[in-house]
Amino acid sequence: MTSEQHDASESLVTGILRELSQTLAVERTRLHRVAASVHPALTGAGFVILQIIQQHGEFTAAQLAQKLMMDKSLVSRHIAELRRHNLVICTPSTLDGRVVLIEASERAREALQLANSLALRAYRERFDVFSRAELQELFGYLQRLNLADDILVALDRAAQHARE
Repeated sequence: MTSEQHDASESLVTGILRELSQTLAVERTRLHRVAASVHPALTGAGFVILQIIQQHGEFTAAQLAQKLMMDKSLVSRHIAELRRHNLVICTPSTLDGRVVLIEASERAREALQLANSLALRAYRERFDVFSRAELQELFGYLQRLNLADDILVALDRAAQHARE
């Protein structure tokens, strides 16, 4: 790769990162608004945890922590928040009474269904400017990007290199 090609590649990656950051900022704002529509005191992280529980069924706090790559004590605090707002139901496992299984309450499922339908409508309007082929292409690119777990390893490596 020539110096010019390298500079062009760097510029393109920088632009992609800038656009991803903007997308994340918009999504973070949307997430907080949607969380507040489910319950006024619900945090964005609590909302994400609730969505995962609702989408995938019963979880333990340890399973959620692993899935989200978060500290178990932090996940436990969010689960306590969700319990206070009657958004999750916690029951002892029939296989091991020491293990607590967490599932979305009926109230949470109804609130999430409404929130998701509103988000879908908003995004449909936002995506109206794209053709079906463009949306399929975007979907494919996002899937490839999100499957690239090695980015976390690369980020850790880059941070380690910067500290040295």
